[in-house]
Amino acid sequence: MPSLLQTCLDGSGSVDLSALRGTPMVVNLWATWCGPCRTEAPFLAEASQQSGGSVRFVGVDVADPDPAAALEFAAGQGWTYAQVADPDRAFAGRIGVVGIPQTLFVDADGRIVYRHAGALTSADQLRGLLRDQLAIG
Repeated sequence: MPSLLQTCLDGSGSVDLSALRGTPMVVNLWATWCGPCRTEAPFLAEASQQSGGSVRFVGVDVADPDPAAALEFAAGQGWTYAQVADPDRAFAGRIGVVGIPQTLFVDADGRIVYRHAGALTSADQLRGLLRDQLAIG
């Protein structure tokens, strides 16, 4: 995971995603203007709530014109995990993401081990990817 300081969507500070090591992560890139992102949102909420802390979930809001609306959307989806802003697509560009949604599976050493391009179709699919890509579940 490249080192790049991202501002928390709620403005509470910043986080360097490359520093979040030690626990496997699911990093989901999304935006309010992205229809498929809205479709997969409940699956991310369900899987994150059922993970029991065995995996860290992080959302990356990409190029949203209204951060307040993005924060409201995230809260409305039941996402209780950290959300960071990528207003200028610097993070997305640095990791080679062209389109969203995209979900990255990152091992405990901070290596991206799998990329799922496009919308997740169910919480079961996401749990299967956690099992297959990160040996969680």
